[in-house]
Amino acid sequence: MRRRTDESHLSAYVDEMLSGPEMRTVAAEARLDESTAAKLAHLRQVVQALREAPEPSPPADFWPQVYRRVRQVALAEARRSRWRRTLATAGGSLLLVAALAALAKWLLRLG
Repeated sequence: MRRRTDESHLSAYVDEMLSGPEMRTVAAEARLDESTAAKLAHLRQVVQALREAPEPSPPADFWPQVYRRVRQVALAEARRSRWRRTLATAGGSLLLVAALAALAKWLLRLG
């Protein structure tokens, strides 16, 4: 029988996220292997402790700080975007001028 005692698999078992056959396999393994049973007991204790722990609340200035940081990033991105548009427009204009110059040179050779 292939053992499924890695932590992520046992955690999924405790969270009841495995399929029925996988749940039965892990349960059977826990009955046969003391180490697996101990790991499952520990994971259950951790889950229970987390459920009973008070939900942390952010400091009073948390959301204003988030807002300020998001605004700073958005403004910086807007400035970069403006420069990109300006450079793209200038680059496009230079390309058009070069194409027109090449066309004029070609037309002068024909004439």
